[in-house]
Amino acid sequence: MTEGAARSGSGGLDRRDAAVSAVLIGLPVALYAKAAAQFWTGDDTQILKHALSHSIAGILTVPAEWRALSWLYFTPLVDLSAKVDLAFFGLEPHGWYLRHLVVIGVAASLLYVFLRGWVGRVAAAAAALVFLSGPPVAEVARQLWARHYVEGLAFALAALVFFRRGVVRGARMEALAAGAFGLAAMLGKEVYAAVPLVALALPCGTLRRRLRAAVPLFAALAAYLAWRQGMVGYWGGIGKGESLFEPARRTVAVLGGFPASLAGLPAAAGLVVLVLALVVLRPSLAEGAAIVFVAALVLAPLALLRDAPAGRYVLVPLAAVAALAAAAADAGLSAGGFRRALGVLLLAGILVPASVKGRAVFAAAAPVVARSRAEALFFERQSARGDVLYRPAEPAWYFEGLAWLRTRSHAGEAGSVAYDAIVLCDAGAPRVFAYEASSGDVVRSAPAAAAEIASTCARLDRTMPLSAELSYRDSTLSWRLGPDERGTWAFLSGETAAPFPVAPEGSLYIRFTGDVNLRVRHETPDGRLGLSPLLTLRVRDGMAAASLAAPAKVDGR
Repeated sequence: MTEGAARSGSGGLDRRDAAVSAVLIGLPVALYAKAAAQFWTGDDTQILKHALSHSIAGILTVPAEWRALSWLYFTPLVDLSAKVDLAFFGLEPHGWYLRHLVVIGVAASLLYVFLRGWVGRVAAAAAALVFLSGPPVAEVARQLWARHYVEGLAFALAALVFFRRGVVRGARMEALAAGAFGLAAMLGKEVYAAVPLVALALPCGTLRRRLRAAVPLFAALAAYLAWRQGMVGYWGGIGKGESLFEPARRTVAVLGGFPASLAGLPAAAGLVVLVLALVVLRPSLAEGAAIVFVAALVLAPLALLRDAPAGRYVLVPLAAVAALAAAAADAGLSAGGFRRALGVLLLAGILVPASVKGRAVFAAAAPVVARSRAEALFFERQSARGDVLYRPAEPAWYFEGLAWLRTRSHAGEAGSVAYDAIVLCDAGAPRVFAYEASSGDVVRSAPAAAAEIASTCARLDRTMPLSAELSYRDSTLSWRLGPDERGTWAFLSGETAAPFPVAPEGSLYIRFTGDVNLRVRHETPDGRLGLSPLLTLRVRDGMAAASLAAPAKVDGR
């Protein structure tokens, strides 16, 4: 956004702006209404377990209670939000999803209000629509467990709105409100710790007035950092054996996929749109420096990612891109002539592909969430002790939380889950259930699952020699597996046998507490399978070790 663009925005909001805001708040419910029919997914059951097991005071002030949910991050807003929904909707997810969709609309509405400080109504509304309809929001609309990203963004935008008002009006109370909203955003997700710096880069008032209005925001940042250190005591960092340039390399690597993940555009088209935006905007040197500064703040967290960024990770970049597009388009619309045509082309070139890709992303997830719902309802309401749900869509910790919720409701002990058929080979004759796509239900002895289990067990070599040396120290698990290093290896976690592929020798930064059980699975180049006994790492004072010695050869064999 530039001061030139600012001249086209209205000095205050009127009834038409209120109407646009109201439409934006309700629009996600219309766009993503089918999400409200989902069951719990992902981390939902663990969040529920944590919110039901701990008080607000414990979540906010007792490190051990918070770390029962996360030892990496301090995001208590996710628990506080869950407690609000528990009070209003109990354990019925329909209401949770509807409120989640409304909060997404609130974030879009606040983006609109924020942009109206500088740009006209059409450009601001188009930017909010790009945000709402884009692939990241289409993905997050189905993810209750990612709600703190959305709520954090809403608080961050509210902080920036009040900050700007504090600068323009010189109002201390509004600057204080900006600090309070900024702190709430940071308690949603660490990425919003950059809000005070973004505020300083905004084109409003003099630098001196911005610095004065930003004092509460920086006070909130200082309080958050101290609070986080006390509750988590971990700041992250570069992985073991990783060069200083590796995070930068990863950041550059994911940038190529940004146009597609943000707006459904090929990389080349995304570059064209960016150049077009800058041509239409014509930023000054100072304005260009502010754009680069904010872009660096937005992209910096991507250095921590090792895979393509999921939707929740690019909500902030999506909002930033929408804001830049709004500023450029508004400059073109205000200039008239050929630049106006370029402004319209810019908005259409982002909004149309973003909407198309967003709808495709939302629709593509439907079969997965339908399977997740069927498996979860079977596990929670129908399974009995001795039943095994084979290779469900949700992760192992999801079913651990779901089993806890079932026990809490006095429904008795649930069955179990297994992610690798190899652990079922010597399990007698378990009652194995699996999802059947043709019927859309969980059935016993599903033909595809039964065939897969039989094929796996036929390849199991119970005499295969295996060796393993495991050590855990300084939050790092190191291992050496053998004796034959050829083929593929995996750790199978706990009784669920959730697989984690590994190299024959390596290390992994991870936090363990208590007893950690795992098996070693080996597949030789010729297809034979080997499985170790259950190995236990008994973590005491942050250290543990476990080993398995391969049987000695007898008579030259």
